[in-house]
Amino acid sequence: MLKLLAIAVIGVVVAVILLLFLIMPRMQWNATARPSAAEGWVARYVLGKWVRSNAPSESNPIPPTAENLQEGEHEYDEHCAVCHGLDGTAHNRVGGDFYPPVPRLSKGATFLSDGQLYFIVSNGIRMTAMPGFATRHSSDELWKIILWVRHFPNLTAQERATIQARMKEEGGETEH
Repeated sequence: MLKLLAIAVIGVVVAVILLLFLIMPRMQWNATARPSAAEGWVARYVLGKWVRSNAPSESNPIPPTAENLQEGEHEYDEHCAVCHGLDGTAHNRVGGDFYPPVPRLSKGATFLSDGQLYFIVSNGIRMTAMPGFATRHSSDELWKIILWVRHFPNLTAQERATIQARMKEEGGETEH
C-alpha cells in the first residue's frame, strides 16, 4: 500500500513538472487571446475569494456632496480614465488590448461593495494592469474616486454632455 502511494505521488510530481515546463510555455499568454474556460474560472474564483476575504466591509465614509464628487471626478480623470474611459465605458485611451478586459464602470460597479472596490483600488490586482494607489494617495482621495464611480449611472445631462465634449476634444477614446 505504501509503495502504491509513493508511485502515485511521484506520478503527480512528474505530471506537474511536465505541465509547468512543457505544456504551459506553449499556451497562448498574449493579452489578445481569450483564456480557456478552466483558466478563466480559476482566475475568477481565486480573485473573488481574495477580494471577499480581505476587503473591508465598510461603506464609503465620504458624503456625496458636489465638492466631493468634483474632487472624485478629478482624481478619476487623472488616474483611472486612461483605462476605464472618462465615462466609465472602458474605452481606453491607449488603444491597447487588455486581458482580462478593463471592467466597465459606467453602471457604478454595483457588482462590488464599497469596501471591495476600495480594496481593489488601493491594492491593485497583479497581472491585470490594475495598479494599486494606496501608497501614493490618501484614503479620502480613493474614497472620492469610488464616490465618482458610483455616480456614473446618475450623471446629469450636463455632466454627460461635458464628458462627451471632453472625449471628442481629446480625439475620442479608443474602444476596446
